[in-house]
Amino acid sequence: GPNMRIRSDWKRPLFSQVMFSGAGARFCAGSLIRAESLRTGDFLWVDASKLKWKGWASGPARFRAIVTGRFAESISIAAGKAGALAQALLLGVKDELDSEFKELFQAAGCAHLLALSGQHLSIICGLVSLLGRRIIRKEKMVRRLSLAFAWFFVWLAGPGPSLLRSVFMLSCAEIAREMDRPQSGFALLSLASLLLALFNPGSINSLSSIYSFSAMAGLMAFSARFLIILRHWLPDSLARAFSASLAAVCGTAPVSLLTFGTFIPAGIFAATAAAPVMLVFMWIALAGALLAIFLPVIVRITAPLLEVLHSVLAWILASGAAFPIFKAGIAPIGRILASLLIVSLIALIYAIPWVSWRKSRQKTKVLHQRTSFLGLKSMLILLDPPE
Repeated sequence: GPNMRIRSDWKRPLFSQVMFSGAGARFCAGSLIRAESLRTGDFLWVDASKLKWKGWASGPARFRAIVTGRFAESISIAAGKAGALAQALLLGVKDELDSEFKELFQAAGCAHLLALSGQHLSIICGLVSLLGRRIIRKEKMVRRLSLAFAWFFVWLAGPGPSLLRSVFMLSCAEIAREMDRPQSGFALLSLASLLLALFNPGSINSLSSIYSFSAMAGLMAFSARFLIILRHWLPDSLARAFSASLAAVCGTAPVSLLTFGTFIPAGIFAATAAAPVMLVFMWIALAGALLAIFLPVIVRITAPLLEVLHSVLAWILASGAAFPIFKAGIAPIGRILASLLIVSLIALIYAIPWVSWRKSRQKTKVLHQRTSFLGLKSMLILLDPPE
């Protein structure tokens, strides 16, 4: 990985490429390991079973590993058979998640739901705010405590591009609020991109970072427009969910077409149905994991509930994966044309209200002219009444 540091104890030149293969012991970030039985050639080959743990690189790394390990163990106990999914959603640990389940997320167009992002931070901040308002009862202190826990969660789970984007936006919003200089959503997104480029330059051009920023830009630009349209036909809660999914797709569809040449329309419906299920799943898993530390009997309630939600989520993903996928082909011109088509359809969200506004304005002008003419005629009749 890009953050891995390797030191060679032998007097031969270190190869530029190092490959780890096979299944072995799981090492937490910050571990010092020793590789034995090396095989050299064009690459330096190290089998994972030959890696030996030596110690911790630092005290914070040891503390992080202990907290993450204990929390992961508590999550597994509270979630039962759904423990692997709970760890993936709350800690970003996907090692134990079944490969077929991962592929189901991808086939249904919901792979982004597995990535730690603002939704996960909102749950952490929401829980801290809920407890803080009952203990501290000072809104400013509660917001600061919530922001501190958000950064703590990012440190525990690992600073991925989506999480960093979310916590940077949250931090910039809080700082602007403290300075009495509230900023727009796009201003916060721009500041987050600059901070991400400074903090982790290698990740700003990564695909996950591009998807994260594109989805957030789509939400800001189109969510309100879709909500206005969908409110005429759907209940408010369902309209909000669909508008968020459609807006996120508007931001990420061109990226998916240009990168992979594919677009999964069923992902709009699958994500809309799966998002609330996953939100309830994460709340129960988080509460169960925290309560299980002091009240182990709670797992008798949380484990069956989470297993049922896991089955419901699997059914939703399987239903979404059954729909066909739009493929633009390998040729770049086909991908570009498909992306332009999507952008043209997105432009209608702004074009249709603008056309309606122009028509209503023209009607208003005509009505105003007629009203003015009738008013002038009435005034002339008053000045020179007929005999």
